[in-house]
Amino acid sequence: MAFTISMRRLSLLAGAAGALAASFAGCGGGSSSPGVTPPPNTGRGACVANTVHADGRARWTVLIYMNAANSLQHDSLINVGQMASVGSDANVNIVLQWKQTIASQIIYANGDVTPSFVGTHRYLIRKHSASDVNNIQNNHDTSSLEADRLADPATNALDASTGASTSDMGNVNTLSNFVKWGTSNYPADNLAVVIWNHGSGWRPVYNISRAASLKPMPLINLPGRRAFSQDDNTRNEIQTWELPAALTGLSQPVDALVFDASLEQMIEVAYQNRTVARVQVGSEESPPGRGYPYDKWLTDLKASGKNSCEVAGNIVQDFVNSYSGQTGITQSYVDLSKMSGVAAALDAFGAALLPHINDQAAIIASARANAVHYGEGMSLYAGFVDLYGFADNVATTSTKPELQQAANVLKATLVGSNGAVLQNGIGSSDEANSHGLSVYIPSPGGYLPAYGSLSLAADAPHWRQFLQSQVQ
Repeated sequence: MAFTISMRRLSLLAGAAGALAASFAGCGGGSSSPGVTPPPNTGRGACVANTVHADGRARWTVLIYMNAANSLQHDSLINVGQMASVGSDANVNIVLQWKQTIASQIIYANGDVTPSFVGTHRYLIRKHSASDVNNIQNNHDTSSLEADRLADPATNALDASTGASTSDMGNVNTLSNFVKWGTSNYPADNLAVVIWNHGSGWRPVYNISRAASLKPMPLINLPGRRAFSQDDNTRNEIQTWELPAALTGLSQPVDALVFDASLEQMIEVAYQNRTVARVQVGSEESPPGRGYPYDKWLTDLKASGKNSCEVAGNIVQDFVNSYSGQTGITQSYVDLSKMSGVAAALDAFGAALLPHINDQAAIIASARANAVHYGEGMSLYAGFVDLYGFADNVATTSTKPELQQAANVLKATLVGSNGAVLQNGIGSSDEANSHGLSVYIPSPGGYLPAYGSLSLAADAPHWRQFLQSQVQ
């Protein structure tokens, strides 16, 4: 399938400005670096099952934060129907917070964005009949879900224009409220948190004040702004740097942090989240609007969800199989406890590159140009490239031993027996050079100062200096 923006989870606001490769590595426990709070998962590695089980407690709770107050509204109905075809049981809680809004509030709407309700609802999704699923997916009729409905979130406010209760799901406090409530009310041996929405990697999409009007807003990039979960109703978005705080202080740690969104599988995002989950699942590229096949991976979770790696692996494989043969299909999961090592190797690579900015300028420019790029055709995402591919291009084309060595060390932290990327899937041979984690490498002069406020930029200063110093 050709790359089509309207069918992807790439933020539409940007327009205004199966092969399956897998490598499994040993999964380590938590680690920490100076100034970093040790992860809550210390003592049990990503791929190690939780052997502590209490009678009557579910094996998994899956908390799905579905912000459909945007152009993905129709796709949310498809996915909720899939969830309802599987349903919760004694071992799996499928807990959903779902927002929809009126069509007139949606910016750059594509296709049918008619809501089945207006506001924000919570559900414990139970198994439904094929007829119910059809009504949800094809008729925008969610009345059968009323039996699954829970009390509305405490973050709700009254929408003066519609009279319906709603929540600002572009506000990190709303997300924090949901996951804290979900873990307290639906404890389980293991926890998955799914962020369902548009995504933009480390980049912002729009910046808006909490009290802004409902008029479409221009794209504004401000320092420190990096976003996902864009809420067209409120013109607000959650910043990447806000997510770790929202996932701390829970009654149990997050085993799998899952981004059903575009471009989030970046080293910048994974490093930001390194202390709050065992694994992170997502795409280097922009997935189709329908995103994950929830009926397939939730069924697999019920059958084989022994640990976070099995669940993450099922998501990767089921996603790739669902879009087999299509271009632009990537999916991976990474061991977040390995991200400090990746960042250190990236910083060392930057330090090796800096003295050769001029004499290796052509090599660097070629390595950048020939790595796989993501979000192509959208200027907002210029410079999102496959990290392994860039390092490999430098290693194989430069004659400088220090560059070759630093590049190869970085590659080893990404893939292989001790690499952070535990499984990587692609939809076609067009993505053969996608390896599971992307990185921001802008063209010379294109560096955005906002990058400097990322944790990775602070902890890998030589890499940041390299990005700023490129000359060709």
